[in-house]
Amino acid sequence: MKKHICIFVRSPIHAATCPSVFHAVRLLAQNGYAIDLVTTSDHRWRVPAFEGPDVRVLTLSSSVGREIFPGLSLLRYIILSLRACLGQSYHCFIGVDQDGLTAATVFSILKQAPVVYYSLEIRFSSPGSGLLQRLRKRLEKWCHKRASLTIIQDAARARLLLKENQVPDAQVANVPNSSAGPPPSFPKERYWNQKYGILIDRTILLHAGGIADYNCVLELARVAHTWPDNWVLVIHGFGDEAYINQVRQFADGQHVLLSLEMVSPEKLDYLIGSADIGIALYNSNFDPNITQMGLSSGKGFQYLRCGLPVIGSDLPGLHELLVDHGCGVLVSGAEQIESAALEILSKYDEYSSSAHRCYLDHGNFEQCFKRVLGHISQIKDRFRVENDIHL
Repeated sequence: MKKHICIFVRSPIHAATCPSVFHAVRLLAQNGYAIDLVTTSDHRWRVPAFEGPDVRVLTLSSSVGREIFPGLSLLRYIILSLRACLGQSYHCFIGVDQDGLTAATVFSILKQAPVVYYSLEIRFSSPGSGLLQRLRKRLEKWCHKRASLTIIQDAARARLLLKENQVPDAQVANVPNSSAGPPPSFPKERYWNQKYGILIDRTILLHAGGIADYNCVLELARVAHTWPDNWVLVIHGFGDEAYINQVRQFADGQHVLLSLEMVSPEKLDYLIGSADIGIALYNSNFDPNITQMGLSSGKGFQYLRCGLPVIGSDLPGLHELLVDHGCGVLVSGAEQIESAALEILSKYDEYSSSAHRCYLDHGNFEQCFKRVLGHISQIKDRFRVENDIHL
């Protein structure tokens, strides 16, 4: 009989767009577990379909994802999760980010089963935080201390999270925010050329992912109008409607194209692979969750996977990933992208080959996830031993 695992991903954005969540579910199912993925509904996001009968997606009412009264909506998410899952026996619970961890811990206490914390974003407390933020951070710290395993993208981000949550002795598995399976071997696709009628001789620079201030997308769209006429910037992703409307002012169909139609994780290789250069800018004015991006850059790994050289922000983690492996150029702002792209285009094949090698060396999701699988296979026995000791 298959062991069941329940994964709580309250944010429909993460359930729909995060490659590491999608591939973690697939690998767990492929290794003999039955998975319940508990998320919320939102008309803007469609949770990917999973092959086979071993993955059940439980989509709760969209109102539990609203942030008007975050504390109440979190409570409602937990209550509806209890209604959906309480009758099932589980091997363990996995909580993605703060709210998922809270829900997983509630189930862990009720079901006397272990919990795993899967951290995608690090939330930092600050003196100016409101009461609700401080309470949620205290709750996260308490729940994190109960976790049997913490999954996070790299060692530097692990140190930040464990220090922030005051759990220095936590068991940690570092798993990059990348995709499973070998890199695509297909000939270069022309997804964007076919979709927008872009001439085949134009150079396509791609920003994929969040369309937001933390990714400097507005500055990127503005500066793209100064680039050579045979270059085109494609901005593909999701974001706040007000910010997207600002970006839309620069999407003239010639220098800048805006793509808001999301695709399934399986199709990302074709979408990404039809560009020439990937752009991964991050705003250095944000907290360390952004400035210490490192191996949590989903767009960065997707570019490298498809052999795209990367232009990235000059931040810790990205330097070691891109410059040290000869697969990208770092910039301090959008205005430097043109010179960085010219450098890449002058030795494109060399940069592209290095991108593939860098992905194989650092973005091997399946290899890194083996530690998670090994831990989860023994997690129930360890949990019983630990609880017997505490008793």
